[in-house]
Amino acid sequence: MAQVESLVALCEGRPAAGLERLESLVASRGREGRSRFARQSLLRTRVLLHLALGDTAAARGILSRDGDDDSPTTATERARVALAEERPRDALRALSKRRSETGTPRHRAHVHALSLAALLEAGSMDEAQRRAVSLAAVLSDRGLRSVLALLGPAQLGRVLDTVRPAMGCDVAGIESLLPGAKPPPRLTGREREVLRALMRAPSLAEAARELNVSPNTVKTQLKSTYRKLGVSQRDDAIAVAVARRLLDDD
Repeated sequence: MAQVESLVALCEGRPAAGLERLESLVASRGREGRSRFARQSLLRTRVLLHLALGDTAAARGILSRDGDDDSPTTATERARVALAEERPRDALRALSKRRSETGTPRHRAHVHALSLAALLEAGSMDEAQRRAVSLAAVLSDRGLRSVLALLGPAQLGRVLDTVRPAMGCDVAGIESLLPGAKPPPRLTGREREVLRALMRAPSLAEAARELNVSPNTVKTQLKSTYRKLGVSQRDDAIAVAVARRLLDDD
């Protein structure tokens, strides 16, 4: 829940508020919040918030304190910090320690997206084109649009320009990340209620209980929402909806 609330604040352009909320919730959990498991679980969120605040030194400190050399998340976040510091070669070295063909689809998408951003920054255009095809394949298969939303502003535009041709017509979710690219879709009141509930509830069943409806009703609303936003997963639907301010009251 702390991660979701912090990332929502980040997408809304309020990283300071997100960081304050995150650290407040962590402090309230006492020893549990300071455990190694908690610190590693929150590593990416903390790095993203500090980078959004322009504090690369703090982001590096988080990696030094909480990072694990055997963790795929640590490798991708080291690359993200290197990119923020305009060190694309160091970013590529960090990512090379983790094979992009292994791990979860979301991890592979992070590796492909950050690698593409680093290759573009380094001027390795032939390799960037090949990487764009791999990224497009993961995005087309899984619809992991929030992976792109977490790229820094300096990288997002160039990555989208490069990956768009490889995506063919399947660009609805990606295009929605560009401010003013096209009129945003409209969500119904019930669709907004379902997404808001899912931001608070850890499971679909609990969201259904909160809304006093059946899980099948929630699934139906989600299916419609996914189609409008061009995504296929809950986290990506929330990320796109928040970024485009679709959950604001009319």
